[in-house]
Amino acid sequence: MKIKPIRLLEILEKKGLHVPKKQQLSSYLISLRKKYYGASTISLDELEAWCQRNSLIPDDDEKPWVLKYQIEYEDEINKDDDNDNGDHNDDDDNKNKFRFFVTTRRLLFNARSPCFIIGTTDMITQFHPFGFIVCSNEKQNDFEFIFSCLRDDLLNLNLQMNEQELILIADDAEVINNAFLKVFGTDHNVVMCWFHMRKNVEKNLYLVEDKALHGGI
Repeated sequence: MKIKPIRLLEILEKKGLHVPKKQQLSSYLISLRKKYYGASTISLDELEAWCQRNSLIPDDDEKPWVLKYQIEYEDEINKDDDNDNGDHNDDDDNKNKFRFFVTTRRLLFNARSPCFIIGTTDMITQFHPFGFIVCSNEKQNDFEFIFSCLRDDLLNLNLQMNEQELILIADDAEVINNAFLKVFGTDHNVVMCWFHMRKNVEKNLYLVEDKALHGGI
């Protein structure tokens, strides 16, 4: 009904009905949502099971499915680290992690074109998404997962990406750049997003004392 709890209380009072306390109403609404939509949180096991159930490619071009997913459990990560002589300085590296990419056949058609930002920008700067990705972190491994999803699974669907003309446009984050070049090769251009570049220039203009130069810069 898209009515907030406070408004519900006002309606009940206006109709001369019993008006519960706000906390009672909130508790009731929580239980009602759980009844209709299930628990508001899920475990990592449940997330993995959901990804498995929704991994089959549907025949319907509009029906979403999980293109690819990765679930890493803390105890498995720590076990691997015991056998690894490398240094691990980030505590997040040893915690539970998840990554999953949801898309549809029709959205993936957009990925055949170059110049993508987890979607495609066409020649008249219109943005066309081809799915959404949920990751527990934003590190190089996560972006490698995203790029490899696009490359590998387009081939599985017999869709050809024009990799020769592929250009990465991003905010110059090193983890994104490195992941892109690792997946698609180092013979591609990596370009900084114009918006991010301009915003940083404007942010630091105060360092130039001669304000007459600001416009030219």
